[in-house]
Amino acid sequence: MLREHEEALDAPDSPWLVRFNRRARPALRLFVFPFAGGSAMYFHRWARLVPDAVDLVGVQYPGRCSRLSEPGLTEFAALVEGARHAVEPLLPDADRTAFFGHSLGALVAFELTRSLRAQAARQPDHLFLSARGAPGSPATGSVPDTLFDADLIEFLKRLGGTPDAMLADAGVMAMILPGLRADLEALATWRPPVDDPLALPVTTLAGIDDHAFPPDTMSGWARQTTGPFADHLFPGGHFYLTDHNEAALDAVLGAFGLSRSDPR
Repeated sequence: MLREHEEALDAPDSPWLVRFNRRARPALRLFVFPFAGGSAMYFHRWARLVPDAVDLVGVQYPGRCSRLSEPGLTEFAALVEGARHAVEPLLPDADRTAFFGHSLGALVAFELTRSLRAQAARQPDHLFLSARGAPGSPATGSVPDTLFDADLIEFLKRLGGTPDAMLADAGVMAMILPGLRADLEALATWRPPVDDPLALPVTTLAGIDDHAFPPDTMSGWARQTTGPFADHLFPGGHFYLTDHNEAALDAVLGAFGLSRSDPR
């Protein structure tokens, strides 16, 4: 049964993956990892902006959108391993690969890279970590005190990025909160790494006014790699991407000598 489950995850149409624009042997395959409670569809605008040489692939955690009927995963290791089984088969047939993770997604992308290294599998050529402080850095308001609905909604208000109309809509919250709760439970099981740093380029991206993970919490990511390190700051808070998604994408593509296409 476990083998059948893994084979299903390895399939091209794995429920873990959102294939925004399938490309055969792309110059760059860019995997994007959403934030806690979020969906891969948060990155749908990038699909209109990436050039034809880029294959954009979203990682969809259980418990949201097309996977709404599935229970969320409450162990961080299970979240990472589920993503690994889906992502690993798509790594060999791209010239270059990159991971971009936002907030919780940054930790998933980071730990997935470490898991691939441990399995002697191909690692991404570049790791982009957005709106998540480095391991060991203090975080203000990054996790609610409890996981009751009211506290989760207050947590979303503090982070910003969720329209008030959505926060006040009980039906919408009923769809969002279970996935958010599971993600935060999983986050509570994550522990900072104690092994050797990675050996690949790492770039951090952050909002200047992010109160959950202020920009000065990002510099510690430099200690998690022996490769080149770069950082980018953007106007805005924790969800700076909402208003500056094109600029963030420029930073990603620019690292590979690529540029955005005209919106389609």
